[in-house]
Amino acid sequence: MTELLFRDDAYLKSAPAELVDLTDNGGLIFNQTVFYPIGGGQPSDVGELISDDLNLKVREVRKGDQGKVVFFVEGSTEGIQIGQKFQHKNHKKGNIIKKSKLDPTELGGLAITN
Repeated sequence: MTELLFRDDAYLKSAPAELVDLTDNGGLIFNQTVFYPIGGGQPSDVGELISDDLNLKVREVRKGDQGKVVFFVEGSTEGIQIGQKFQHKNHKKGNIIKKSKLDPTELGGLAITN
C-alpha cells in the first residue's frame, strides 16, 4: 500500500520515497507519494522522480490494486532497483481552481476566494 501524503498536506510538493515494486508494464510503485493519481475526472499530477543518478519525468500516475499508486515515466525504467530511494517533486496539474471568471452562481454554491 502506498501512503498518500497529499491527504495530510495538499500543498506538499516534495518528499522522499522508496521504490517497493515494479509492474510488468513498466510501472513504479513507491512506499509513499505526494502525487495525486488520475481519477474523478481529474488528470494525475506530473513531475519528477530524482535519485543520485536518475531524473525521471512522470507522465502519469494511476491507482493500482490494493491501495498501491503506480507511476509511469518517460523513457526506460531499466536498471532501476527495488529499494532505490527517490525524491518526489510534484508539479500540480490544474486540479485546484485559484481564480475564475465564471459567475459564482454557475458553480453550485462554490465560493472562490484569493
